[in-house]
Amino acid sequence: KVIIQGAKSKKELIIDQSVLKVTVADNKVSLEPVDKKNANKLTWGLHRSLINNGIIGVSKGFEKDLKLAGVGFRATLQGK
Repeated sequence: KVIIQGAKSKKELIIDQSVLKVTVADNKVSLEPVDKKNANKLTWGLHRSLINNGIIGVSKGFEKDLKLAGVGFRATLQGK
């Protein structure tokens, strides 16, 4: 289990220890597949991205810009 905590929120990721080896040293998270099989490499990349996105999310938050182009369309903001 990897717990990511920042100023904005807290996130937990469950990682299967039989597939990936997780090491934390000097505020750096290191992932390494136990076997170098192709399926484990896919899981390796997926979890690396999930951890990276989680770190960005809890520290900065996510933001999406929407651009409308065209004539005759109207947009309004509802809710958050």
